[in-house]
Amino acid sequence: MAMDIASTTTETLSQTLSLLEKPNQDTDGPTSEETVWTSPKWKKYNGYYRTNRGGTKAPIDKFAMWTVGKGFKADEKTKNKLMKIRGFGKDSFNSIMENQIRVKKINGDSFAEIIKDKSGKLINLKPLNPGRVGIITGENGIIKRYELLSMDRKKVMQEIEKEKMFHLVNDREADEIHGISVYESMEDMLDKIQQLDEDMTVVFHRFVVPLLMFKMNTDNRTKITNFKAEVKKALDGGEPMFIPDKVVGAESLKIPQFATLNPLDWRIAWKKDAIKDIGVPELVLGEASGITEASSKIVYLSYQQTIEDEQRETEEQLKLQLGIELEYEFPARIEENLGEDEGKDGKINTGKRSEVKITSEKVGDGGNSSLKSKG
Repeated sequence: MAMDIASTTTETLSQTLSLLEKPNQDTDGPTSEETVWTSPKWKKYNGYYRTNRGGTKAPIDKFAMWTVGKGFKADEKTKNKLMKIRGFGKDSFNSIMENQIRVKKINGDSFAEIIKDKSGKLINLKPLNPGRVGIITGENGIIKRYELLSMDRKKVMQEIEKEKMFHLVNDREADEIHGISVYESMEDMLDKIQQLDEDMTVVFHRFVVPLLMFKMNTDNRTKITNFKAEVKKALDGGEPMFIPDKVVGAESLKIPQFATLNPLDWRIAWKKDAIKDIGVPELVLGEASGITEASSKIVYLSYQQTIEDEQRETEEQLKLQLGIELEYEFPARIEENLGEDEGKDGKINTGKRSEVKITSEKVGDGGNSSLKSKG
C-alpha cells in the first residue's frame, strides 16, 4: 500500500537537554554583631572517613603522618616541655599534632584546649570534638571566643577564651570564619561510589545465588505455598529436591554481563579524583602502576612541596598560638636521590649549568653592532 506523503504529520519531541545551573556559593562570613558557627557536617564527614568511603581514609592518614614526619627539631628546653604533654592521658605531642592535622583535613577545623599552670606555662593540649565547638566572631570577623557545646549541641557547657584554644584551619577562603573540609568538594562523588558498591554487591550476590523462577502446572494457592516452603528449606539447607517430571519447571534468572558500561572503570576514576582532592598522589599510597622512574620522581617532588607547605603552616601556628618554636623534619627528601641520575648519562652531560659562563662582546659590521655570546 502506497503512503500518502501529504497526509503525514510531525511532532516535536518533549525530551530536551536542560543546562546545568552554575554553582553559586558565598562564604560563611560575619553576619551580625556576634556570629556563631558550628560545623554542621562533622558527623557526616567523619562517617566518610571512618567507613573509608571511596578509599579516602588512607590518604588523610598518610598526609597527617608525613606532615609530622620524623618528628621535630627544637632546643632542649622546648623538647622537655613538649615531652610532658599527654593530651587525654596517653597521648604524646606528636600524636596530638597528627590527630589535629587529620581532623583539620576531615572537618576543616581542629581544636585542642590549651591548658596552662598558674604561672602561665603550657602543661597540656587536650583534643576536642570539632562538632561540639562553636566559633564566635565579632562583626569585624575577628574571633572573640569559643564555646564548648553539650553532646546534643543545644547547650553551652563552657566558654573558652580564644587564647586558650589551639585552632588549626584548612584552606580558609576570603572572610570565611572556618576552614573547608576536603570532603566538601567530593560529597556527590563519594555517595556515587557508595551507591555503586551497593549495586555491585547485589550483582555479585546474584551471580553466586541466582534468582530462580518456577513454572507450576497448578494455580492452587495451597499447593503453591507448600511448594515455596519446600524450595526455601532446600535452598537454605543446600539439600536436593525431588519433583515429579512435568509438574514443575525451573529457570535461572541471571544478570547479564556488562557490555560497554563497566561500573568498575567509573569507580576507579571517581576514587582517583577523590584522592587527588586530598592532595596525596597514588605513588605515595603504593598504587601507582605503569609509572616511570623519572615521572615518579617528579610526582614525589611535587608532593614534597605540599607536605613542606603544611609543615611550615603548622610551625607558624605553633609559634603564634603556643609560643613554641620547632622545625618539622621531612621524612625523605627527593633531592638527595636526584643526583644519582647524573651517573646514568655517562659523559653525555658532564657540565653543570652553574659552571657555564655567558659573556658578550660587540662585533662591528659596517657601522652595525650586535651581541655575540660565548659559552
